[in-house]
Amino acid sequence: FLINFAITRDPSYYNWVFVYFMIFTGIAVLVVQEFVKDKMVIAVLGMLGIASVLTGEFFVMQLRKS
Repeated sequence: FLINFAITRDPSYYNWVFVYFMIFTGIAVLVVQEFVKDKMVIAVLGMLGIASVLTGEFFVMQLRKS
């Protein structure tokens, strides 16, 4: 439901830097899961990913001061 909520808003209000950071983090987690055998690294990245998603709505939808 977060995605629908986000898409219905005006894109000019998006914090695009944070959007790209979230996409990059998601890709990084996928790559690390393929190549890294140390589960602790995956756990930390996973927590960062979850935290960024949970706080994403707040940061992405921040109104730009213009």
